This record gives sequence, structure tokens and C-alpha cells, in this order.
Amino acid sequence: MQLRHNLRIHNADNYALFASHAHIGLGRLVASQPAAFAREDPLMQLLLTIPGIGPINGTALLAGICDASQFRRGRDLAAWLGLVPRQYSTGGKTRLLGISKHGNRHLRVMLIHGARAVLRVADKRPAEDGLRRWVERITVRKHANVAVMALANKLARILCAVLQR
Repeated sequence: MQLRHNLRIHNADNYALFASHAHIGLGRLVASQPAAFAREDPLMQLLLTIPGIGPINGTALLAGICDASQFRRGRDLAAWLGLVPRQYSTGGKTRLLGISKHGNRHLRVMLIHGARAVLRVADKRPAEDGLRRWVERITVRKHANVAVMALANKLARILCAVLQR
């Protein structure tokens, strides 16, 4: 396996390599016991309150993002992860294309899978829940995969807000 600027993780064995090379030095503790780290770290406790974020993807996101203060707003984090549409502009007319797919592929895929899980069980959330109402409105208007990407984008923005505070 090659180490590049964007580390790719394909299975649990490669997760130890990723965590040991993380910028904030979460090291082997995170790699060997992500659930134990999630129970002990106060920042991870906050991340676990976000729907679609569990111990494994929470620790990977925390290690990959490092310092959320480098992003001015949540949209910047979503763009860094490649969760925003590409734009093509000519003659003052802007066209929105598919997602840009920039950034760390592994972190983007983890957020997308978390969004799929949230979308699948959204109807089991309380009726007055704001996220449930938002998911219901978007799934009526858009295709399921587009709704998943929109929800992943929303989760990235929430993640940025939580990490910045």
C-alpha cells in the first residue's frame, strides 16, 4: 500500500496505518480501540450525538479533519470533502454538475454511508424532529441518491459546527 497525500483506507487493517499518521496524533489508541476512545474523549462524545456518526467514522473524521478552525464555515468543510456540486459557468450562466469528489475519498464515503443510514431510519425519528422533516421534504422532491448526497453535505456542515465550538 502506498501512502499519498490522501490516505486511502479500504479495510480495518489499513485503519491503524491511517490513525498512526494522523496530524493530531491520535495514534494507535484510536486504531486499536475506536469505541474505547469514543467513550473517553469529550469531543468524540459530541460527534457521536450527530446522526450517522459512529465511533469508527467519528474517529476517522476527527483524525482527518484535524483542526476545524481552518474552515471558515461548514460549506468550506463540505467542499474540502468533495460533497458540493461542481460548477460550470459561461456567459453569466451557472450550471451545477455532479459532486466534485475532491478531498479525502475515505472520509467522503464514510459520511455518505452515514447519511444513507440516517435516510433509511429517518421515519423512525420523532415526528417533530427537524432532521426528519428535512429528510421527508427532500426525498419527495429528489432521487434517493441525490437526497443522500444532500444529507451528507448537511452532516458535514453540522460536523464542522460541532468541531468549531
